[in-house]
Amino acid sequence: SLPYFGFGVSEPSLGVPQYMAVGYVDGNLISRYDSDTGRAEPRAEWMAANLGQEY
Repeated sequence: SLPYFGFGVSEPSLGVPQYMAVGYVDGNLISRYDSDTGRAEPRAEWMAANLGQEY
């Protein structure tokens, strides 16, 4: 399975993004996005090794 979970905070504080989303494959974290960086980042080695710069 490939679930994604999104979380929003109405009043974020230092170090807490306003929005964050995470993706899992078979219960393993594979990606993370937060509104502070504005980027989706791979969290699994196999995913990071197979992504190009356009990700």
